[in-house]
Amino acid sequence: MKNQFTFDLADLDVSPAHPGLRALGHADVGSLAKLLLSAYRDTPDDEGEGPEEALEAAESFTSQADEAGLLGCCCVVEIGGELGAACLVAPWNDVVLISTIMTDVKHKKQGLGTTVLEASLEALRMRGHSRVIAFITAGNRASERLFIGMGFVEVHRAR
Repeated sequence: MKNQFTFDLADLDVSPAHPGLRALGHADVGSLAKLLLSAYRDTPDDEGEGPEEALEAAESFTSQADEAGLLGCCCVVEIGGELGAACLVAPWNDVVLISTIMTDVKHKKQGLGTTVLEASLEALRMRGHSRVIAFITAGNRASERLFIGMGFVEVHRAR
């Protein structure tokens, strides 16, 4: 079950960028799959995916984001040649969905989730988007803290 949050991009206040911050690219598919596995393991969103499923998901997401013209709004932080965090966005009805924010277990609690979220929101604002939404798995307190801390407002709580 997911709780829905919304954010007006006019309210965005961007922090200084991380030196490894950049847009996601097609060449990142393998690294993105590894990040998916690391970031979700033992979390409320862990569905037990293996390497093949993660690679398939990364390939599918990257292609769909590119087709929708949103790949440049998907942001990652690269640390030591590996992806440390990513924020993935996707079209959803008439707005943009913050589809996924993930941080490698080795880099948790360093502000990288905030960094990639802010960068994706800024990229969306620069492309003329005015509002985004996010669905957060019920019980995922870390994600709720991140989004509420950024100024997202809960508009629906799953029952």
